[in-house]
Amino acid sequence: MAGLLLMLLAGVGLWPGVDHGAVPSVVAAKPAASASADEAEEPTHGPAWALASLATREADAADRRLILDAAELQRLDEADCKRMAPAMRQLEAGKLPEGPTYEWDPASQEHENWLRRWIHVLKQRGDERSLATADFLDALIGRDDLTRFGAAAQRLHQRASRSSDGFVQALAAQRSCAPSLGCTQAVPRERWAQLEPGNLSAWLAGAPSRQPVSDDWLNGLMQASYDNSYRGELMSLLRSLPPQLPAGPRRFSRDLGLIGINAAQSASSLRGLNQHCAGGSDGERCRALAEKLWTLREANLMNWMQNLTLVRHSPPMAAVWEARAQEAEAAFQWSQDESAGMLVEPLFQAYRCKESPVFERWVQTSLTVSESAAMLAEIKARGLDVSSLSAKYRQQNGRSLLQAARK
Repeated sequence: MAGLLLMLLAGVGLWPGVDHGAVPSVVAAKPAASASADEAEEPTHGPAWALASLATREADAADRRLILDAAELQRLDEADCKRMAPAMRQLEAGKLPEGPTYEWDPASQEHENWLRRWIHVLKQRGDERSLATADFLDALIGRDDLTRFGAAAQRLHQRASRSSDGFVQALAAQRSCAPSLGCTQAVPRERWAQLEPGNLSAWLAGAPSRQPVSDDWLNGLMQASYDNSYRGELMSLLRSLPPQLPAGPRRFSRDLGLIGINAAQSASSLRGLNQHCAGGSDGERCRALAEKLWTLREANLMNWMQNLTLVRHSPPMAAVWEARAQEAEAAFQWSQDESAGMLVEPLFQAYRCKESPVFERWVQTSLTVSESAAMLAEIKARGLDVSSLSAKYRQQNGRSLLQAARK
C-alpha cells in the first residue's frame, strides 16, 4: 500500500506495514482460545490509534455485541465526545491528559467492528458482488488466523471461477490462494483478461512472473483500451453501507479503515515487463506500453513510480516524461511534507463530534477518484508550485524519478 494514505497511517501508527504479495493487513486479530472465530483477541496498534480509541474503549469493553443501529452508535459517540472534552482541552493547551480516565489503551475493537458490520450487511444483501466483498473482508479479519484467511480466500476464488463479473475477478486477484493457506482452488490468473480483454488491469493482474514474457501477454497489454481495477467501485460500495453516522469517533474510525483497505490494494507487478524492456530488443513496443500505462492506468504514487521505472528501461525518453516526472515528484514531496500533521485536525474534530471538511474532501476524492487526484487537488488548493516541490524532491533525494536510484 504505497502512497500518501499508507504513509500517513504507517507514519502515525495507525496502519501496519504492508508487504505486497503477502497477505495485506487491516486488523491483526489472533483467535482467543475460548472464543469463536468472530470473537478474537483485540488488535494492537500504534500510539495514534491508541489516541483514536481512547473514548471508545470503555464502551467496547462493556458491550461486546456488534452494534448495527445508527442511533445507538450516535448516542455512544455523543457520550464519548462528552467524556473526551477535558482531555481535548488539555491537548489544545499542549498538555498530555493524566489519570486513569485518560489512559491511551490501544485495545479498541471498533476497527474490526466496522469490518464485521459490513460483512453482516453484505451477507444479508446476498447478491454476487456483496457476497464476494464479504469474503474479501473476512480474509482481513483472519490475517493472523491462516485457517480463516484461507477459507475466505477459497470462497472468493471459487466465486470468481464461476463469475463473469470483473468486480469479483478483481477482488480475487487481491487475495493469495495457496495450499499453504488451505486454499487449493485458485482462479486461473488469465481468467479476468479472458472476460475483459480490453481492460488493462485484467492483463496486469495476470502478469507473468518469469522470463521470457509471452507475446500474447504483451499484445494483450497493447490492445487494452481502458483501465478498471474496480478499486473505486469497492470503496464506493463500502462507503454506502449502513450504518451511516454523523461526524464523531466511530465515523472517523470507519474512514481510517476505508483508507487502510484502499491503501492495501496491491499494485500489479511490472517486474517481468521491466526485465523484458531492459533487454533493449523491444524498445518501440516498450515505449508504447509506457505511454499506454501512463494514459490509462489509475493515477497513484505506486503506479507512477512503476511507470517511470519502465520509461527508464525503454530509452530514448520522449520530452513529455520530464513534466510527468515533476508532477509525480511534487506529489511525493507534498506527501512527505504533510504526512505528520495530516490526521491531527480531523482526529480532534472527530472527538468533538464535529465535521472536518478538508478531511472529508480528501477521503471522498482519494477513495472514489484516485490518490494522486486528491494530492494534486490539495497542492493546487494550497497554492503550492509543482516545479518547486519537484526541485525540493530532487535536492533531498539526489536524483529525479527518471534516474535510477544510487546503489
